[in-house]
Amino acid sequence: MLSPLSSGQKRQNGRSLARFKVRYGNREPLRTGFTENVSEGGLFLKGNFLFRCLTLVRIEIIIPDEEHVLFIGQVCWVRRPSPLFPRMGRMGGMGIRIVRFIENPARYLVLCKELQGGA
Repeated sequence: MLSPLSSGQKRQNGRSLARFKVRYGNREPLRTGFTENVSEGGLFLKGNFLFRCLTLVRIEIIIPDEEHVLFIGQVCWVRRPSPLFPRMGRMGGMGIRIVRFIENPARYLVLCKELQGGA
């Protein structure tokens, strides 16, 4: 059984602000969202449909050069949308930890390095 990350296991890689189109879902990536930030270990996914913590989600990131990256991620935390200011409030989203790459892991790691100014 998967367990939530302890504070010592949380994000160890630097995050980079980046907006990429994402398709996601628990079996097939049918829902659409966007990244808010990415790191080598995971990302923050903004979307209208939110999964519960510990759920495994299939995520496809569409990179502008027509490539895509596909992986299985685990929902580590969920940010609900703001009920007070729906038009001005933050959109909901999920903190996702990458569990296993399915396609193009090298492209994702290169993307993260490029965003951090290391390529």
